[in-house]
Amino acid sequence: MSAEIGREHPPVASPVYGPPPAPGGPVILVAEDDVDAMDIVTTMFTHAGFRVAQAATGIEALAMARELRPALLVLDVAMPGMTGWEVARLLRADAADDEAAAATRILVLTAHAFAEDRLRARELGCDGYLAKPADVRRVVQEARRILAGEPWAFAADDAEDRL
Repeated sequence: MSAEIGREHPPVASPVYGPPPAPGGPVILVAEDDVDAMDIVTTMFTHAGFRVAQAATGIEALAMARELRPALLVLDVAMPGMTGWEVARLLRADAADDEAAAATRILVLTAHAFAEDRLRARELGCDGYLAKPADVRRVVQEARRILAGEPWAFAADDAEDRL
């Protein structure tokens, strides 16, 4: 896979990384066009015991989410090909007719750090929102909260979690 803009992502033998979980164990799909950020997030989730798949563009993220049915999509907003907002909107539209699509949770992890972006994430049906740069522990904690089905504490400000 390669990004349409920026450095190329290295080819991989398998689209899913990490320790083999129990059959049917959760996969986290990370949609991020920045190679360095992708590597950090992938490593962080792999070390936390998750399997991770990667998408470098919005178009790849949408296609892979539809194919893999990840438990969680960690979604950047500013990506080539299609924005993360559009990916979230289309996945939530899929969810209206598809129970498996409805099961995919979405965590927005982006440099778009305005209050209206948090509100937009909420309105699109996303399950969480963190502004970059975010503390690694906080990102894993938020992913675990979402996967456990705990509600989004929307009013909570995550500004103190930024590095």
